[in-house]
Formats: sequence, structure tokens, C-alpha cells
Amino acid sequence: RDRDVTGVQTVLFRSGDFTSGICGFIDWNIALDTQGGPNHVGNFCHAPVLVDTRSGEVHVQPSFYYIAHFSKFVAAGARRIASTNRDNALQSIAFGNPDGSRVVIVTNPTDVARDITLSVGDQSRALTLPAHAIQTHIVSA
Repeated sequence: RDRDVTGVQTVLFRSGDFTSGICGFIDWNIALDTQGGPNHVGNFCHAPVLVDTRSGEVHVQPSFYYIAHFSKFVAAGARRIASTNRDNALQSIAFGNPDGSRVVIVTNPTDVARDITLSVGDQSRALTLPAHAIQTHIVSA
């Protein structure tokens, strides 16, 4: 399991930021070198993008794509909307976009795949959510 994905999961779900009214999220260290710097106090970190300063290679980490589920599909001006989750092992959140579409983001932090039914209004979908996965589902207006 990638430690930076776990960190992003903590920020976006477990801490309840989005469910408590946050209106944005910034990953302060979007890109760092492969040692987790530079910084002025030596507290090296992990980042969604790591750059090997010797070779110039760029290493995109899983958390980059995790954050992308929110930044790509949840439009500016979207509002968090009520959602329920019958499987307490999973984490989910829903947004209503200004165009009327609905976005449901579901994560499975467990070691086992889960079969779920996603229901939005009168539409339902049977889905399998692999272990340690995130899925974004868009339901048109």
C-alpha cells in the first residue's frame, strides 16, 4: 500500500473535511525530490510527484491520481450532497455539480474486494470495488 495514498485518504475522508464544509484542498507538497525535500528544517515528506534531480525523471505517485478523482470530476461550484453508505468498511462522498450531474466517489481501504450497489435517485448500478481502490461515478442530470 502506498503511504501517500493513505495520507490523502485520511485528509479527504477520515478527517471529515469534505463532510464538514471544506471548500477546497491544497496539497502543499505537490512535487518534491526523491528524498522528500527540499525544505529548510529537514522534515522530509512524501508528495504526489517525486522528481529525481540527478536524472530528471518524474515519478507520479498513486496519490496524484487519487486527488485527480476530486479535481477532475467535482466541478467548481459543486455542493456536497447527502449520501449514505451501507458498508461501514467503505468510504463515500457525493457532490452535485452545477450542471446537475452527480458525482459519487467511493473508496475501499480494505484488503478485500467489495460488491456494492450504487443508487442515485432512480438509477442503480452493481459494482465491484477492488481492495485499496477508489472509483468515481458520474450520474447525468
